[in-house]
Formats: sequence, C-alpha cells, structure tokens
Amino acid sequence: MSNKIKILIGSALASIVLLVVSFLVNPRRETVGTKIPTPTILLLPTNVIVPTRGVTKYSSNTGALYISPTDSDFTEIWLISNLRNKMPIITPVFKIDYDYKTDKFVVNLKDNTTADQQLFSNWLKAAGYDRISQQYFTIQ
Repeated sequence: MSNKIKILIGSALASIVLLVVSFLVNPRRETVGTKIPTPTILLLPTNVIVPTRGVTKYSSNTGALYISPTDSDFTEIWLISNLRNKMPIITPVFKIDYDYKTDKFVVNLKDNTTADQQLFSNWLKAAGYDRISQQYFTIQ
C-alpha cells in the first residue's frame, strides 16, 4: 500500500474514534415536553380595565361594507378574550374553565347552591366581567 492510502485510512479511523468518544462523553439530553399552564388562583378579584379604541374608517374595493362593532360589542369581545386568556381560574368556591367546543365558560361550583351562585356573580361584578352576557357561561 502506498503512504497516501495509509494516511487516508488512518485519518478516517481517527475521525470515527473521535466521533464515538464524543457521543460517549456527552450523552444526548432529554427533550423537554410542552409546558402545562399553571392555573390562575384568584381569591380577590382585580377590576379589568377595557382599553379604548380608535374607530378607523375602512374602505373596500370589493363593494363589501365594513361594519365596525358597537362599543358594547367591542367591550364584550375584549372581556371574553381577556378572561379566556386567564383560564383556568380556581377559587375556594368555584372553578372557571373554557370549553372551546361550545365556546363557553364552564363554571364548576363547589356546592351548587344559590349562595355559591351569588358569590360567583359578585366575583364577576367585582372583577368587571359582569358585562359578559350570561349566554357565555355554563354553570354546573
């Protein structure tokens, strides 16, 4: 064999040995799964401040009319989005979660009594979410 072939084979073997040693010294780290969101535990409600919006006039080349939502509709849409981003909410009396299939908030009361329902209603009012229509809540 010529010297060039010996050098080529030697360097290939050295590369393979270095590769094997590097894998043995640095084992592959485990991949981290998706992070499960931690529930929001609220004992005292914090009042929500709905942002103001600037009404922009839109035009269309298609002839379609753009109808901007009314201020009350905008407020309700914003409050629903804001409350949905805080899910789940857990208190000693009730738990609120969002069901994407029904597009409603599911409220699980500790004891399904009128006192617990009143406490939930008081919490909604104190937090500023009482402007969300009751059709978006399912009380269980």
